[in-house]
Parts: sequence; C-alpha cells; structure tokens
Amino acid sequence: LTLILIHLSIIVYAEETDISIRVDSILNRVRLLGKSEITSLHKKLRKCYAPIKIEKDRISWRYQDSVENVRRMQYSDSILIINRDARTTKQSAKQLANIGRRYYNLSSLMLTDLREHIKRHKEDSLLTLLILNYCKRAYIQSSNTNDKAQALLMLGKTFFVTGDKDNALTLYRHSLQYAHSSDSLRYFNLKGVIECI
Repeated sequence: LTLILIHLSIIVYAEETDISIRVDSILNRVRLLGKSEITSLHKKLRKCYAPIKIEKDRISWRYQDSVENVRRMQYSDSILIINRDARTTKQSAKQLANIGRRYYNLSSLMLTDLREHIKRHKEDSLLTLLILNYCKRAYIQSSNTNDKAQALLMLGKTFFVTGDKDNALTLYRHSLQYAHSSDSLRYFNLKGVIECI
C-alpha cells in the first residue's frame, strides 16, 4: 500500500511539474508591453472606435448605424477611463488583473457563441494584446494564490476564445491548483476545463 501511494504521489507531482513547465512556456510567449507600445495601442483603438459616417441614401440603415456609433462612443470613453486608471494606480497584482478583465469585457471575445463576431472587430486583436499584457503582469507580481488563479483564469479565457484551446486547458488546470480557497474561481476554471475538452 505504501509503495502504491508513493507511486501515485510521484505521478501527481510529475503531472503538476509538467503543467508548471508548460505554463512557463506559454507565459514566456506573452510579450510584456512598454509604456510607448501601450500608448500606441490606445491610439489605434481610438481610431477603431471612430464614428461611422451615415450615407444619405441609406435611410433604412440610419438607425443601425446610429446604434453602432453610440457603442463606439461608449467604448472610446471606457478605453480612456481604463487607460487613465492603469496609469494612476499603484499597479498591484489585483489591480493589474482587474484592468485586464475590464479590457476583456470591452471586447467581443466574451461572445463565445458568436465566433464570426470576433473576426468583425478590428479592435479585438489590440484588446487581446492588452489583456495578455496586464494579466501576465498580475500573475508575475502576485504572491497571493487567488490573485494568481484569477490572472491565469483571464489568460485561459482569452486563449480559449481566440482558438488556442490547448494552452487554455493548461492554464485552467494550473489555475485550479491555486484556487483552493475560492469556490467561484474553482467553478470558472472547471467550467473552462470542460469547455476545452
């Protein structure tokens, strides 16, 4: 019985070590952005949210275009607010993860049932870079296990909806190892694992 338990513990340890190595490899491929790069991304995002000019002969589309312009103005304002908060906060791990989450909520990445919708929004590729940047920073800086789990969860969600299910699964599984004291984090990570499978 002792030998069996030792064997099982070695298998579990080896699997956890393997996941840790893969997580490090995934995170090493996520590039951290400098201040000038973030400023440049925000300028490009503002251009993405420029209002649509409504053509005079397109009366039937006038309402839809006006609704889209309202969305663009709201998102443009949100980008300015998030960017201002990112520059003025102390940049703790929890705040960095929160900034990443706020960018995620702006993108159409959260509309996982409408995958064609993702391709139609130029801003999603820019937002993805910002989400990955802030969540990686949160993971690196955090000493709190739940904060690490939260950062990995956001990274996993971003990879999953952009089609990288293998990396998403690895991050969800690793996040589960951290999320011992949070039922909600365990729930969302398990949900992510099930979706990936």
